[in-house]
Amino acid sequence: MTHNRESVVSGWDQATLKLNGMQIQLSDKNLLFRGQENVLTVEFPSPIVSAARLGVGINEEGLNLEATPPFNRDVKDTFSWTIKPDEGRSGPVVLVLYSAEIQLPLMLSCSVIASDLDSELRVLLGGVAIPPGGATYSGEGTQTLTLDYLNGELLKNVPLALDAVLETGFLPGEITGEPALRELTTPHEWEVTWPGKDGTFKLKLFSEQEKAVLLTPIVRVEQALESVSFNFVELVGDAPLPIPPEEYLYPANYFSRPCALILKDSEGSPLQGISITISQPDNPDWIKTTDQRGKVPYFIANSENSVGHTFKVLAMAELPKGQGLAELWVKIVPAQNT
Repeated sequence: MTHNRESVVSGWDQATLKLNGMQIQLSDKNLLFRGQENVLTVEFPSPIVSAARLGVGINEEGLNLEATPPFNRDVKDTFSWTIKPDEGRSGPVVLVLYSAEIQLPLMLSCSVIASDLDSELRVLLGGVAIPPGGATYSGEGTQTLTLDYLNGELLKNVPLALDAVLETGFLPGEITGEPALRELTTPHEWEVTWPGKDGTFKLKLFSEQEKAVLLTPIVRVEQALESVSFNFVELVGDAPLPIPPEEYLYPANYFSRPCALILKDSEGSPLQGISITISQPDNPDWIKTTDQRGKVPYFIANSENSVGHTFKVLAMAELPKGQGLAELWVKIVPAQNT
């Protein structure tokens, strides 16, 4: 039985089109990767076409593409082209398939992009780009991830997926997304949720078959720091010393004056066994551990500072999660009778 090619007026809808090994639909926005060989194949279920050509249609950016076999030359029997865009630029382009044996040409809408998606978009977490040094969040949280397209809308409506690359602390499944992680989706917005535990991870955005990939800077999650009370007080009686910007008045004729620091949790219970480092200009650091009252003593020293001089005494508490800071501003005042 012979096939009457002259009777065929439309046949592209019978063809199976593949780009880089993946079947594509006529309505897809297809990706061509800069500086790489992209293979387009067309297969028909019956011999309705004996020769076809591939050309370049709309190319507003003036992108330079090469093809093997060359554009606009007849290819017979086996329809396959290797298309290589220049490395330098991204942009939209339309490829055109046509044959004398099919009445109308077929238009393939394409986006020429870099395989490194850093060149094409920015990832925004909570509306803010993740800094190169990473971002830190406290406790359990959910952030909305969106995309900031850098080259127009080349990637709009292109299926992309999101995944969490675990670094430390987190177990598989503890970081979730909506839409689900690792599933291709065209709405480019995800709700990313993590538990309230210490850990680090990166987010990976990728196209089908991971032909194009972006890996974000690191995201750090720290358990919420428990609220603490950490203050300078009188050594005897525990009366609070002035809180900055109010100054603690230190008579010039005193070589040293005793004080203390008290560390308590949010319920007012003393925190015992916490290392406290106290620093004062021109003096070695004083390192002590809080006692059962959450207290450590300290002696403020006057290192030949003149009347009117001010200096700061800083105390750092090494808490289980993070650090606590207390500060005392000292001002030297005229001598007092002892």
